[in-house]
Amino acid sequence: METLSPEGSFWIFGYGSLIWHPPPKYDLSIPCYLRGYVRRLWMKSEDHRGTVEKPGRVLTLIPYEEWEKFSDWAQTPYDEGCWGMAFRIPAPFAKEIRAYLDDREVNGYTAHDVPVYAHIGDKKPILEHCLVYVGTSNSPQFQPSETIEELSDLISTRKGKSGPNYIYLFELANALRHLSPESKDTHVYKLEAAVKNKLQML
Repeated sequence: METLSPEGSFWIFGYGSLIWHPPPKYDLSIPCYLRGYVRRLWMKSEDHRGTVEKPGRVLTLIPYEEWEKFSDWAQTPYDEGCWGMAFRIPAPFAKEIRAYLDDREVNGYTAHDVPVYAHIGDKKPILEHCLVYVGTSNSPQFQPSETIEELSDLISTRKGKSGPNYIYLFELANALRHLSPESKDTHVYKLEAAVKNKLQML
């Protein structure tokens, strides 16, 4: 039986733009589920979705035990977790693509090793080791706990070298809807609705 992780290869878990803009040279992808985290648009973007003067907001992952310290308007149920897509990078390209990912996620993110699951109720992970980039609360880019009103105002108007901030949000919401019937995200879908309402008024 072929192993999912041949020697020298690695897996990267995408929970944001990597889902719809995957890394180059991957040879296999799997929709999967990360336990113990919630997804939040709590990282400043001073390049791709905003500027230094007017930063946008992009995603990070918050560990449950840390998230509980914040006054979070979305009140995500614990069983939602975080759905995303894992991409396998073959051994011949591992060094090259790891360098590409380190550069892509340079703005406030650090690399972590996590297990991921095929279904919410599974006891055994489908992948024991998966690379994921997380913007921790120690990062200077971390900006937590804005209200839905404040965050939707900001995302509706900010723009960076990769385009408007709201396009990032809409691409994310559309991608999440197609990952799995189990995939839900209160934070993202509430924010998507609020931003669409803002744009209609601009």
